Amino acid sequence: MSSSPPRTGGQSAESDASATSVPRRRFLKKGLLGGTALLLFGAGGLALKRGHHRAHPSRPLRVLDAATYASLTSLAERIVPGEGATGWPSATDLDCAGAIDGVLASLHPADAKDFVRFVGLLDNGLFSLLTAGSFTCYADLSAAEQDARLQAWSRSHLAVVRSGLVALKRLVHATYYASPVTYAHVGYPGPPEIGGATAGGRP
Repeated sequence: MSSSPPRTGGQSAESDASATSVPRRRFLKKGLLGGTALLLFGAGGLALKRGHHRAHPSRPLRVLDAATYASLTSLAERIVPGEGATGWPSATDLDCAGAIDGVLASLHPADAKDFVRFVGLLDNGLFSLLTAGSFTCYADLSAAEQDARLQAWSRSHLAVVRSGLVALKRLVHATYYASPVTYAHVGYPGPPEIGGATAGGRP
């Protein structure tokens, strides 16, 4: 089965897996959603309209709720493995949203809450209307439209949106490439064996 490199371009599984340490250093420091965007959309806005999803968690969630899990799944699907990556597992296949839920459980509760609210913000109808001129939620867009919206958010004049999207992408990439299923695709042989056990886990 042939494969093409994902959009992330050249990062090893080992370096991507190590990126899980980034959120543990309070990647949402300085109150990522402590500004105007949170005040406008964090209460009434997020409850106004959310996208329609099919994704459901396969295990109990620790931080995310079902709606945010579904929104995060839709976002992760367009972030990894990238356009043209033939034969790669999808973010849904690897349950990146479930893995991120586990990472969030290790964060300061305020940081985890900010992240959850940010994901909900991205899949909110009012936010979409004000930032993209369309009331259509992210999850209800076509794949091409989702890619275009992610690109637009990355260039947003709102620093809180750009910073939040960077944090989101780092978490998605970290959980995706930390999965052993991706090792062969990036040429990573896996953690070395030490005394009959792998360096990162059990024998």
